[in-house]
Amino acid sequence: MGLVSSSRCNTALCVGRPVIAEPHELSAPWDQIVSFASSTDHFYNLAVMARMNWQSLWYDQFKRFREMLPADACIGKALRDIGVMR
Repeated sequence: MGLVSSSRCNTALCVGRPVIAEPHELSAPWDQIVSFASSTDHFYNLAVMARMNWQSLWYDQFKRFREMLPADACIGKALRDIGVMR
């Protein structure tokens, strides 16, 4: 697949679901936050593992998400530009 969907990764993490993704050519910066499979078989194996450990997997992913992509880094400049935030 080509570009990973940031909105899908963000939404899943924000509603408390871990992300297991099929291989993508353009996965940055999400490849440092969520789990990307290297092949279809690896995807199935990750999905089975996630089924058993989804809460800890989600917690680790959400923690990295908050550290790497905090709200201010993502939308802070736009909010300051329109005067909503200083």
